[in-house]
Amino acid sequence: MTKTVTAYEARTNFGEIIDRVYYAGDEFIVTKTGRPVVKIIKAEVKVKTDFESIWKKMRQIAKSGKKINAAKFIRKDRESGHKIYP
Repeated sequence: MTKTVTAYEARTNFGEIIDRVYYAGDEFIVTKTGRPVVKIIKAEVKVKTDFESIWKKMRQIAKSGKKINAAKFIRKDRESGHKIYP
C-alpha cells in the first residue's frame, strides 16, 4: 500500500517508515511543499540466475555448430548488461 507523507513526517518517523517498508511491504511517497519528491520502497537484491536465458543461448550456440570460448562468452554476456551471473 502506498502512503503519502510530508518531508517533516518522514524525517520525524524515519525509523517507523523503514520498518513498515521492510516488514509490511508498504511504500511511501515523500512530499515537499505539496509536491512528490521521492518514493521509499523496499530494496530487492536479485541474485537469482536467469537459467532460461542461459539455456536459450546454449541452444542457439548448439544449433549454429560454432565453437566458442566460454570465458569470452561469459564476459561478453556480463558486459551486455544481462547480469544473469551472480
